[in-house]
Amino acid sequence: MRSVTWSYFPSRDVLIEPASEALVFQLVSYTGAFKCPVAYFYTNKTSAELQYNLIKMIMEKLHEVKVYVRSVTYDGTATNLSTFKELGCDLGAGQTYFPHPSKPELAVWPILDACHMMKLAKNALADLRVIEPEEGLIKWDYVFKLNQVQEEMKARFANKLSNAHLRYISKIMNVKLAAQTLSCGVADALDYLAVVHPEFKETGATVTFFGT
Repeated sequence: MRSVTWSYFPSRDVLIEPASEALVFQLVSYTGAFKCPVAYFYTNKTSAELQYNLIKMIMEKLHEVKVYVRSVTYDGTATNLSTFKELGCDLGAGQTYFPHPSKPELAVWPILDACHMMKLAKNALADLRVIEPEEGLIKWDYVFKLNQVQEEMKARFANKLSNAHLRYISKIMNVKLAAQTLSCGVADALDYLAVVHPEFKETGATVTFFGT
């Protein structure tokens, strides 16, 4: 069981749990080799409203010293997506930018972190086993069968797939394993097996999902 330390403030008859994480904002230059943390906040939980106010405040402060934020990179949590809706950007509705709070004519672009989104995509497929878009069924079972074929042959079809990629629970946020699973090499192997192996006849949607 995780132990929790509590702090007592004599002026208030309340118990406060200390922060469990830090929310850090880092400034990265587009044109130069420069990056620098500009703010951090200790939190237990962060809401969309809190993040909206913090992002807005930081962008305004940077604008005062003539630093113009043009994009914000974030991972795909529900709180982050709601934060950008608060800022005026709704990716699902096609609104792909929001106005700078200090300079409304300047567009600011939200960018989903590619590594995190790849891990989410791989984990979603592995957990759900089947995803059903209009193009056809995307199946995790094809990855399992591909690994079986390669293990039996003692060879790989120009991909990195192994047992470690299937036993992903202990390394659920490993970028390397996610990238090697959702790879063009795995897509090409499935595409080839669709021609020569009867168990891979319906892999078209899975190949498209992995190869794009």
